[in-house]
Amino acid sequence: MTRLSGINLALGKKTNSEEGRFFKKVTTWGVVIVSLYIFFAAGIFLSGLIVSSQQNRVQNETRKTEAAIRALKKREELEFDLKKRISEAQTVIKSRGNYAEMIEKIKGLAPTGVIYRGFEFSKDKISLSGDAENIFVFGNFLEAIKRAEIFSQVSLTSFSRNKTGGYSFSLETK
Repeated sequence: MTRLSGINLALGKKTNSEEGRFFKKVTTWGVVIVSLYIFFAAGIFLSGLIVSSQQNRVQNETRKTEAAIRALKKREELEFDLKKRISEAQTVIKSRGNYAEMIEKIKGLAPTGVIYRGFEFSKDKISLSGDAENIFVFGNFLEAIKRAEIFSQVSLTSFSRNKTGGYSFSLETK
């Protein structure tokens, strides 16, 4: 076989330098492919870790937010209940008269000689009892209550003479 400088005339046979270059190329490309595969696998692994940590963070934030929402919901329910009770209390208070003011007005109407023994309050009426020195003092007192127009109705429920010569009375007003 004749050999010309750098040309291989034998078919199918390669020179050592060509084989060496071929193996270098295969090795280089193999290293590149393996490196890319490693980077790709590492990227997938790291992205999985990142997604997992973000998922845990979001779940923790969600739990905290849910707890805060439950607390706010409970507070809202308590506020609603409190508002309802306040409304009911205001209704009860409005349905009652201003008893302190009524007592002061009644006390102001009593002439000298009338002594109160007691007041009783119910939903829409006041009962009062007392003593009067004489029938004229009691009559003046009864007329003063009727003229004051504090009550829509004044009824005498009991009237009697006591041992001292005065009169005991009970009135019911509406």
